[in-house]
Amino acid sequence: MTKHPRPAGMIHRGTIRAGYIGALFSGLALLVSAAALAQTPRPDADTDLPGQRNAGADISVTAPSFQLVPGHSDLADGYFTIENHSSQTHLLTGITAPACQQIIARHTDQEPTEKTSALFTHLALPKHTAMVFSVGGYHFVCLGLKSGILPGGSVPVTFVFLGGSSRTLQFPVEQAARQE
Repeated sequence: MTKHPRPAGMIHRGTIRAGYIGALFSGLALLVSAAALAQTPRPDADTDLPGQRNAGADISVTAPSFQLVPGHSDLADGYFTIENHSSQTHLLTGITAPACQQIIARHTDQEPTEKTSALFTHLALPKHTAMVFSVGGYHFVCLGLKSGILPGGSVPVTFVFLGGSSRTLQFPVEQAARQE
């Protein structure tokens, strides 16, 4: 078989197909790589902090009380004691409860502000320290309380810590005393 020389500037049809197929595969490989990167779990910076990964095991929450606010069917107050038993300071980054649309912090005798409301999103728990959140002081407020929560029952409340660990415990539901 005789080869025929191609005139200058003329591209053979097979070369075009190979070029398109190569470009198609290169583009496809790039898309697959980008998708793989997007789905690869990015290590969370806060899970790699020394001493923070096991905060949930170092911390206990005791004396839980979930008190329904008289005259407000969509509000409840949460009281508790939280203790850090370790030699490492930990950070509470949130409190959640499926019975609440939102949980904020409040002090009974102070005007609520945006900063005090966000207290439980960045609360330092010093090493070997207990903090009491009781009636008359700082506590959490459950906003948007779901209906059907009654005294005598309980509500799961989760405390989330820097590093990704958490603690969930049952808060007994009580009717709060009417404030005069």
